[in-house]
Amino acid sequence: MELAVTLGWFWYHLGQLDAGRRTLERVLSLLPETSTSLVRARALTAAARLACYLNDFEPARAMADQAIDLAVEHGNDRDLAYALYVRALAGQGVGDPAAVGFAHDAVSHMRMTTDEWGLGLTLFYLGTVAIFVGTPDVISPALAESEVIFRRLGDTWGVGGALFYRGVVSRRDGAPAHARGLVEESVQMFRSTADRWRLMVALGTLAELTEEMGEESEALHVEVAALRRQLGLAAG
Repeated sequence: MELAVTLGWFWYHLGQLDAGRRTLERVLSLLPETSTSLVRARALTAAARLACYLNDFEPARAMADQAIDLAVEHGNDRDLAYALYVRALAGQGVGDPAAVGFAHDAVSHMRMTTDEWGLGLTLFYLGTVAIFVGTPDVISPALAESEVIFRRLGDTWGVGGALFYRGVVSRRDGAPAHARGLVEESVQMFRSTADRWRLMVALGTLAELTEEMGEESEALHVEVAALRRQLGLAAG
């Protein structure tokens, strides 16, 4: 189970979302549901995260809730923060306004640890969840602090995420040219990290911005479709 948990992010970056999730769930089945081991909480969080990226939000919510309960029982702020941000992500997927509260709690608990990368990640998800559940005052401060942390750590993947969602906000604010520049920069960063899920999302947004500016976007759509197939996602 510890090995499977360690591989959770590897499966994500490899684009093997379904294979990773199925492996984690298979490993989880080896322990009884009554097990209170902390590594079980971590496996539940990892499986829930992959389920979110597969748009399977209800199972993700259930697994994240179990992980939260276990982390609380152990008094572990770091594991609790990770479980809470995944719970926020699952809530965002179904438009639950409570999702931003889970994201806020994730940041609060992560601030109580020494995990700087984890703080950058939970701040990023606070900002992005706030975009989708309509709490605009939270978005810019969370994304800005996340970007500062990831730049300090030299984490291109994290910086790219913050840039992309700054672009999403600029687009909503009626500044498509500025948005396009931010999204294009994020695309280049995601290409260098080989994150196919984030690359797919960013390319899809770039295609829409390109069309809005009256330019050809067919090549972008072709690449998005290819990435969706690689990730095992339905056409959309």
